[in-house]
Amino acid sequence: MLNLLIFAEFGKWKSKKDIIAFIEYIEEIIQQELPEMNRITLSYNPILTICLACQHLTAIGDAISFFKHQANTIIDDLLQLGQNIISNIEVDDDGEDIVKILFMDVDFMDRTVLHLITHNEYVPLLTDEKISVLLDQLWQGADTYYCDGKVTDYSKLTMMATTPLKNLEGKTITMGEVF
Repeated sequence: MLNLLIFAEFGKWKSKKDIIAFIEYIEEIIQQELPEMNRITLSYNPILTICLACQHLTAIGDAISFFKHQANTIIDDLLQLGQNIISNIEVDDDGEDIVKILFMDVDFMDRTVLHLITHNEYVPLLTDEKISVLLDQLWQGADTYYCDGKVTDYSKLTMMATTPLKNLEGKTITMGEVF
């Protein structure tokens, strides 16, 4: 449902009852005391659900100032819930990296969860060490933990530093013209 609301313009909704019902639904998610007993954990990607809910609440608060404070309070609570969920994620028995699966999942607009978090500055969702490991793996490459120092193509950073530049068509600018 939250994926479908990506395209909604909340300022044009005629009935404020619908917006209030949506906000109450999101508040109901937060009211669960234990993160593992929360209904949000039943969704296929609870972190994506939290990010989209926060994004929609921000859009509601921006469109209708009456809901701004309430939306910000709920967003803070949702981010805290997300932080608790991330801290409770354990490695799967198959050795599958669940954090990577959750954070690289995409919404209907092909934005990854990691993109939603960084673009909307949902910092509490990035504080866990599991996320630091994921970011290191994405930036440096998955094999960096197994590298003995002799492999040169294991890292995206190394690839960017050693890849030759392509010349583009256009006017060549000399250093004298730049300064």
